[in-house]
Amino acid sequence: MKRYEQSVRVITAFYAVLLGFGLRRLLDNSSLGEDRWLYLILASLFFLRFLLGSANHLWFEYVSKNPVHVHEGWFLFDVFLLIVFGVIGLIICYESDTKGFLQWNCWLGGVATIGACVYWQRRRCDPTSGPWTFWVWINLLQTGFALLVLILHTWVDTLPKLPGWPVDATLALLSVAYLILLLFDVSRQLRVLATAA
Repeated sequence: MKRYEQSVRVITAFYAVLLGFGLRRLLDNSSLGEDRWLYLILASLFFLRFLLGSANHLWFEYVSKNPVHVHEGWFLFDVFLLIVFGVIGLIICYESDTKGFLQWNCWLGGVATIGACVYWQRRRCDPTSGPWTFWVWINLLQTGFALLVLILHTWVDTLPKLPGWPVDATLALLSVAYLILLLFDVSRQLRVLATAA
């Protein structure tokens, strides 16, 4: 077993459990009305992208490599980022209105973008680190989509509902965008992991 393997498992499991509590809260929050299912879908897609990304990143950086070449400071930075992601994720799940939910989606995407920028800068010094330009852009894109829907919810009094469904059409479209981003992200992660095998 590699030096950081057990720590990677514990951190990833802790992050998953933390977000699981939040998702349960969304499901049980009847004050969100019919849109609570869209909140659950949005949060699940966003969190799944980050959970898979974090697990794969931690494995790639700290388990697949020779532990002699692993810098402890980067590992602690990743732990710190996961704690921040988890806390923001819980805040997202405990929001009781669309604007707050979307604002915290933007915050989470912003923090992830900053983290990816830090790793992008690291890659310039350490070519064995992953292709971080992709993750900077995909995090910016996800944040931009959430921000666009937030702006619509802030400026427009009545937003359209899906035909035949009593749910917010902008949240439904955002769910589709989040799903597409998840699929692109996981596809890239799998290609990066294949280079480590």
